Amino acid sequence: MSQLTHINAAGEAHMVDVSAKAETVREARAEAFVTMRSETLAR
Repeated sequence: MSQLTHINAAGEAHMVDVSAKAETVREARAEAFVTMRSETLAR
């Protein structure tokens, strides 16, 4: 498995310098479902 550049040997995330990367166009989509009581929604 390849090594992730933003995770160190201890498994901690850290910032990665991406200033030299070329600009790209990307699109992301997300969907979520939230379940709650009607009383909570009324607040």
